[in-house]
Amino acid sequence: MNALRQFVEVILIAASGTAITIWGTVFKQYDYSTIGVLLLTVGAVLFIVRGPRYLNDVVYGDSIMPCLRTMNDLLKDLKVKGKSLILPPQETGKFEQLLVVGTNEGGGMEDALRGKSEDSILIQDAEGGRILRLVPLGNDLGMKIASQVTEEKHQSLAQVFQRVEDILIDMGTLSSLEAIQDGPIVNIMAEGFPSHFSCKDLNAKYPHICSQLLCPICSALACLVCYFAQRPVAVEGVAIDGKKVKASLRILEVAR
Repeated sequence: MNALRQFVEVILIAASGTAITIWGTVFKQYDYSTIGVLLLTVGAVLFIVRGPRYLNDVVYGDSIMPCLRTMNDLLKDLKVKGKSLILPPQETGKFEQLLVVGTNEGGGMEDALRGKSEDSILIQDAEGGRILRLVPLGNDLGMKIASQVTEEKHQSLAQVFQRVEDILIDMGTLSSLEAIQDGPIVNIMAEGFPSHFSCKDLNAKYPHICSQLLCPICSALACLVCYFAQRPVAVEGVAIDGKKVKASLRILEVAR
C-alpha cells in the first residue's frame, strides 16, 4: 500500500500543477501559473524516475500475490510431487508446464480440472499416474521477451541472457542476471527483484511455488531457456541466498 500511496501522491502533484497553471493563465495570475508549472515539472520528474517502480510494485503486489497463494494451495491439495517440466510452445503458442499429481483418488478437485487439451489448466491420465498440465506463471512475460530477443542474432545462451538482462532491468524487474550453461545444466542467477518482493518470504509462505511451479519471474526465465533450447526443461530447484536467487534447470534430450 505504501507504493500505491506514493504513486497517488505523484499523480496529485502533477494534476494540481496542471490545474493551477491553467487557472493562472486564464485569469492572468502569472505568479500562480509559475507555481503550477513548477508543481507539474516536479510531478512529471517523479513519475518518470519512480513511476515504473510504483506501477510494478502496485500491480505485482495486488494482483500476483493472491494468484501465488491460490496456486500453492492447489498444488498442496492435489499432492503434487517431484520436479516440473516446461515444454516449448506448440500449436497453442503457449508454454506448457507438467507436474505429477500424487493422489490416486478420483472425483473432487481432480474431476473439476479435467477438460479439453486447449484449457489453460487440467489433469490428464498418463502412464503410471495423472499429470497436471497448465500454462506457466511466466508464460506471458517469457513470450514478450522472446519476441524481442529472437529478432537479434546470438551465439550462445549466455549471450541471449545478456540481452534478457537489459530488457528486465529496463522494466524494473531485477538489477542483474546471468545464465551459466554446463552441458544440459543451466544455472540462472538473478538479483534485485522488486522492493516489496522477498523470495525468502515467498518460499516460506508458498513452498510449492519456489520448489515446483516457480514465481512469475523465475518461471519466465525458465520459459526462455526452454524457448531458445527448443527442448523440454526440468526444474531442478531454486536456492535463495539473501537477495540472490539461483534457479537450476536441466535441458532434456528428446527421443527421436
